[in-house]
Amino acid sequence: MKVVIVGGGFSGRNAALQLERVSKRDSVILLDANPYSAMTNALPDVAADSIPEKRVREDLRLCVPGNVEVQTGAVDRIDLDSKTVYRDSDEFAYDKLILCCGSKAVAPPKPFSHLKTHVIDSLESARSIRDSYPRYVSSESKPRIVVIGGGYTGIELACFLVGRS
Repeated sequence: MKVVIVGGGFSGRNAALQLERVSKRDSVILLDANPYSAMTNALPDVAADSIPEKRVREDLRLCVPGNVEVQTGAVDRIDLDSKTVYRDSDEFAYDKLILCCGSKAVAPPKPFSHLKTHVIDSLESARSIRDSYPRYVSSESKPRIVVIGGGYTGIELACFLVGRS
């Protein structure tokens, strides 16, 4: 059986591990936009520059069983009728499809678009916060930030940024 997993985050990697446990005969392809897997729970640490990026990033091929073929690049489209996933000029036929695409943070709506806003949902966004925060703090006499979201990521980010001020 051919299995295609779209997404190499926690869920995609776990799906690959579970498939290996139940059947080593399946052909498994994992598709992700990035060649690495990032520990998303550590993104506030990266944004606050309290740990180096390399500590939260691991080569995706090292995170999945050896029988899983890792392919890097964003998926362009999925044709459910023909059971095919398309990426650039590549096509991946499947018998079973597992979608583990994760989520993306939503930026504030238009009334707030004039404000300097950041979301934190990827290593790239954490890097952007890390790099722009010192400039912001040094350019304002009374710097203020608002963190929207009181979950783990929001609380950790707020605490780390206060510590860097």
